[in-house]
Amino acid sequence: MSTQSLYLQNKIAVIWDFDKTLIPGYMQAPLFAHFGIDEGTFWRETKGYEAFFKRRGLELFSTDSYYLIHILSYVRAGKFRGLNNTLLRELGKDLRLFPGLPDFFDVVKRQIHEERRFRRQDIEVEHYIVSNGLRQMIVGSPMGLLATEVWGCEFVEEVPEPGYLEKQ
Repeated sequence: MSTQSLYLQNKIAVIWDFDKTLIPGYMQAPLFAHFGIDEGTFWRETKGYEAFFKRRGLELFSTDSYYLIHILSYVRAGKFRGLNNTLLRELGKDLRLFPGLPDFFDVVKRQIHEERRFRRQDIEVEHYIVSNGLRQMIVGSPMGLLATEVWGCEFVEEVPEPGYLEKQ
């Protein structure tokens, strides 16, 4: 009789969204507060992008990325002066989590580990966060510390100029 495990994989991946899943609102709230930006105005302007773009002949545009474009417009306009990834990680610490978080991530892992039949199969739980939000804010939040990995939108602080490969 073989002692080989019935299960070929021993990882359970729990995949989470972030905004309105792990936090009650949108993660950008601390960013707006830090820079004194009216959140309502920002989101109204963002919602107006679809009509703005359509009037300019753009038909198929990802509405999920409108807010990212608008953040960049605020950076260019000097309203987010000094915005960088270090600041985004710091602002992530200010995010208000849903009740029971972040403890829930560890509770689930511990329950699986303590269950004898799962322990016998070396079953593990991993938490992943996949978001259209700002990755560095999630990484800086208490949830980011507990996630196996975080996928999100990165704020690119420096874009290489044309010809940068030849200059290296």
